[in-house]
Amino acid sequence: SGADIGIFIAEAPPLNDRWALPNKFFEFVHSGLPVLVSDNLELLSKIVAEHDIGWSAPYADIPRKIEALVETDVESYRARVRGYARSAVWEEDALVFETVYGHAGTVGGSDLMSPNAPSRRISAR
Repeated sequence: SGADIGIFIAEAPPLNDRWALPNKFFEFVHSGLPVLVSDNLELLSKIVAEHDIGWSAPYADIPRKIEALVETDVESYRARVRGYARSAVWEEDALVFETVYGHAGTVGGSDLMSPNAPSRRISAR
């Protein structure tokens, strides 16, 4: 990528966007780019802070933050971004889903997803 950082900001995001995990964020990360997010994108801000893969700032302060980043050595962030990118993949999420849904698919020790599972009929009265 020819970019130094990825920027993902929103002025007044609706609730859905505040807690979203947009593909563009992960495109930045998988390209090795540290990310600047507006702090009103709460889930992205939390990920950025927990993994130290970029910066978060109030929307109104984004221009000043960008100016300050001109003097920042972003290379120190790139290794952390690459490390986070290795874990931010479907295969890691699949393990969680398998655990959650695998347990949800069993009742009384029998696997409800098995082709040999007893059929259940639900009727409306």
